[in-house]
Amino acid sequence: MCGIVSFIDFNKTISKAKLDSATDTMVLRGPEARGTFIIEEENFNIGFGHRRLAILDLDPRSNQPLQMDNLIIVFNGEIYNFKEIRKELEGKGYLFKTESDTEVILQSYKEWGDECVGKFIGMFAFVIYNKEKKRAIITRDRIGVKPLYYYLDSQKLLVASEIKAIIPLLGEKPEIEESSLFGFFSLGYVPGQQSIFKGIKKVFPGSIINIDLSLDLQISEKIFWDIAKVETNSVPNEAKNDELSKLLEDAIRLRLIADVEVGSFLSGGLDSSYVTKVLHEKSDKEKLKTFTIGFNEKFDEAPHAKAVADYIGTEHFSYYLEPRDVRDIIINYATYFDEPFSDDAAIPMLFLSRKAKTDVKVVISSDGGDEVFAGYLRYSNTLNVFDKLNKVPYSVLLLAKYLSSFVFRILPKRNKLSNSIWRFSCIIDSDKSKLLSNIFLYGDMIPTTELKAVLNKQLFKKPFEHNYFNIKKKLTPLKQLLFIDTHERLVNQMLVKVDKSTMGASIEGREPLLDHRLFEFMSSLNDEDLINNEETKFLFRQVINKKFTYTNILNKPKMGFNTPIYDWLRFSFPDFVEEQFKSVDTLSIPYLNQKELLTIWMNFKEGKVYYQNLVWRALVYILWYKEYCLKTLN
Repeated sequence: MCGIVSFIDFNKTISKAKLDSATDTMVLRGPEARGTFIIEEENFNIGFGHRRLAILDLDPRSNQPLQMDNLIIVFNGEIYNFKEIRKELEGKGYLFKTESDTEVILQSYKEWGDECVGKFIGMFAFVIYNKEKKRAIITRDRIGVKPLYYYLDSQKLLVASEIKAIIPLLGEKPEIEESSLFGFFSLGYVPGQQSIFKGIKKVFPGSIINIDLSLDLQISEKIFWDIAKVETNSVPNEAKNDELSKLLEDAIRLRLIADVEVGSFLSGGLDSSYVTKVLHEKSDKEKLKTFTIGFNEKFDEAPHAKAVADYIGTEHFSYYLEPRDVRDIIINYATYFDEPFSDDAAIPMLFLSRKAKTDVKVVISSDGGDEVFAGYLRYSNTLNVFDKLNKVPYSVLLLAKYLSSFVFRILPKRNKLSNSIWRFSCIIDSDKSKLLSNIFLYGDMIPTTELKAVLNKQLFKKPFEHNYFNIKKKLTPLKQLLFIDTHERLVNQMLVKVDKSTMGASIEGREPLLDHRLFEFMSSLNDEDLINNEETKFLFRQVINKKFTYTNILNKPKMGFNTPIYDWLRFSFPDFVEEQFKSVDTLSIPYLNQKELLTIWMNFKEGKVYYQNLVWRALVYILWYKEYCLKTLN
C-alpha cells in the first residue's frame, strides 16, 4: 500500500525538489521508503513519486518507481492473484528480478498491453510510461477501492493518490468547486467525478486513460469494466449457495497473501463475523488477531464482538474510544481528509487503525457487504415509496407537487413537515423516469431549505455532479439502486472513509466483499436472492448460517454502525466547536453565514438533534478550509 504522484510538464518547471515535497505530503500512506524520478524528454518532462508501505516482497529492490527496460511504473494497491499471473508469464518465457506484484503488472503490460487490467484481482491505481513509444496509461481498479485524482490543462498533467500531493505542483492555489461544496453540505461527501477543487477530478473506477506523447498530447479514456454490461452466466437455484460460498472463500483467501501479519476488524455483525471466521480457518497463524472498537457511551457493540471472537477462537483486542481521543482526531481531521468529508464513522476507524497498527500491518474489513448483498433498509424503503407513488397517476402527483409549493410558502421553515413537503416537491419531477433515483437521492440529503440560511446563495446556482440519474433501463428497480450506490455512495463515501482512515494510521486495509467477482455474481441473481419477504442479504445469510452452525450468536437486530457524534459535539468539546464557528468572519471563510450558523449551534446545544448533521458538516468544512485554503503554498 502506497501513495503515488506523477506529472507531465511541458514547461519543464517542476523541479525534483517540488516532486519530493509533493510525494512527502503522503508520508502516512508510505512511511518506509520514498522514491522520485524525472525523465527529461525533448518536449516535456515526466515525473514519478512514490511513498511505500511494504506489504509484499519487503526487499528494497521492489521500491518504486520501478523501471524495467523501457517501462516505468508507480503503483498503489495489491494484485492478489499476482502469483498465478506470474506463473502464466513465466510459461511464456518472462524472467523476474523481484517477488513483487508491481513487477508482475509491468510484465503483464508488456505481454497484454491495456488488456492486462482485466486479469487483475485486487485494488489498484497506477501510472505506466513507455519511454520508447512515449505513451502513458493511468488506471484505477474496477470498484474504486484505491483513490486516484488528476489535473489537466494545456501545460501539465498531474496525477496522485491524494489531492494534497497535486496542490504543490499546481503553482497556484486552486479554487473551490462550488457545486462540489454544495454536494458536500447536502450529502456529507463530495459526489460525482469532480473533486472539491476546480480542475482536479477523480479517475473513474474501472477506467484507463491513455496518453500519447509521441507527436502531441492526445488523451483518450475507456471503461474496461462496467457492472451493468458484464456478461454473466445464470446459476441454477440449487447451485447458487455453493457458488457464492466458493467465491467468498476465495476472495477472503486471496486477501491473506502478504509478507507481514494480517488481522481483522470485527464488529460482531453478519459481514465481519463471516469474513473473520473464514480468515481464521484459512490463516497459517494459530490465532488470527481481531480488533473491535467500543464506546463507553451508547452504541457499544464491543461485548457482542468479543463473544463472537471467543466463539471463532481469535486473539481479540477491544479498544474504547474516549472523548479526549475524539477531540484529538477531530482537531487533526483535515490532515487525513483532503476533501470535506463528514462520515463520523471515520473517527472510530482512524482510532482503531492506530491501535491495530501496533500488532499487524494489514487489516481486513467487511466494508461493502451492504452494497453488494443489498443489506441496507433504505433499499426496501425506497422501493416501497416507489411502488406506492407508481400506483398514483403521474398527473395527480404533478398537481400535488404544484399545490404543495403554495403550502410550503406559508409553513415555518426548518421543521419536519416543511422538509417533508420539500422532499416531495423534489421527488416529483417533470421527467417521470427520474422518480426512483429522486426518491433515493433526496432521502439522503439535508434539505435545501435547511442550507439556504447557512450557505451563500451562490452555492445554489449549479447542481452538484452525481450519477443518480445514470440508470440502466434493463435493470430492475432494486438493481438500479445497487448500481447507483456502487457508482456513487460506495466509491465517494464508504471507500474514502476506509482508505483515508487506514492510511492515516499507515496500515493497509483490504475488503474481500468488494471483490469484483462477487459484484458480477450478485448481478446475475434474481431480486429475491437479495431481498426476500423484507429479509435483506437473503442468499448471503444462507451461506453465513452454514458457517455458523448450531449457534444463535449472530441472531441480534441489525444496528448499523453508529457513533455518539451528537453527544461528542454537544457535551465533550462544545467550546472547541463554538470557537471554530466564531472564527468564520474573522478568517473570512467563504460561503458560510456566521450569524445563522451560531443560531443553529445554540439550538443544537439546547437539544435539537435535528441540527446534528449540519453542525458536524459545518465544523468539518471550517477545519478543512483552514488546512487547505488558508495555508500558503510552499
